[in-house]
Amino acid sequence: MNLRSNRMHVFGVLFLFFNLFLPFTVLPSSAQDATSGNLAIVLFGSDNATLGYARYEGTDNAGVPFAAYDDDGDGVAIAEGLATGQATAYQT
Repeated sequence: MNLRSNRMHVFGVLFLFFNLFLPFTVLPSSAQDATSGNLAIVLFGSDNATLGYARYEGTDNAGVPFAAYDDDGDGVAIAEGLATGQATAYQT
């Protein structure tokens, strides 16, 4: 039994050793090349519950104005097609 345990230990170490030298692949994400995206704005009340039907206006990173409205009352307003980068939004 001791011989079997030693063999398993040796095979385990060899397995880990060989996997250190195997090539690995990093797949690029298509989101890294995106020029536009969406912004989800969530409004919370003092009790940490979402507040629905809020309206927001702002500008995206390219200076293009946008408006977002929570029309279904779930507390989330989505602005779509914004330039990637920083955006500024104000509740109106």
